[in-house]
Amino acid sequence: MDCGAIVLSKLLSERSLEIWSKLKLVFLDPAFSSLYSAIAKYYDNYSTVPSFDELELTLREGPALRTLATVKLADNPDISAEVASASQDRDFDIIIANVNRHIIEANMVELSQVSNSNSTLILSGLLIEDQKDMINLAIQNNWKFIQEQPLNGWVSMLFKKA
Repeated sequence: MDCGAIVLSKLLSERSLEIWSKLKLVFLDPAFSSLYSAIAKYYDNYSTVPSFDELELTLREGPALRTLATVKLADNPDISAEVASASQDRDFDIIIANVNRHIIEANMVELSQVSNSNSTLILSGLLIEDQKDMINLAIQNNWKFIQEQPLNGWVSMLFKKA
């Protein structure tokens, strides 16, 4: 299950202004850009986050409507998803960043700030040639490299708080 789908599902099912205020398009896989734009347009028009049904009524046939159908499948009450901000007063046991290298580089300090002493960090969506640089960056921010999972030129990495 894609992390972006889970976050968007939580956003639309809970109609959370808190999640919406922290969510940025660059956090999501490009496949979600049309849906994100549709949510942004709805928010601009009505000053609220739409529900699944409200958003579906505003969409025409196309990529956003197909993506919305996929996101609906991610609606799982057993999964808690939040968009973290270092300014909040809580930390997270598991942090998943499924974005490109540049986004992780720009946000590594914040990822560390929302962690606790037992946190796990999963980085994915990275090109295998970026692996050494990402490991070094994580180590510089008090993460211990545990393992990697390469697949077809991509790599996911697991870290624990050092």
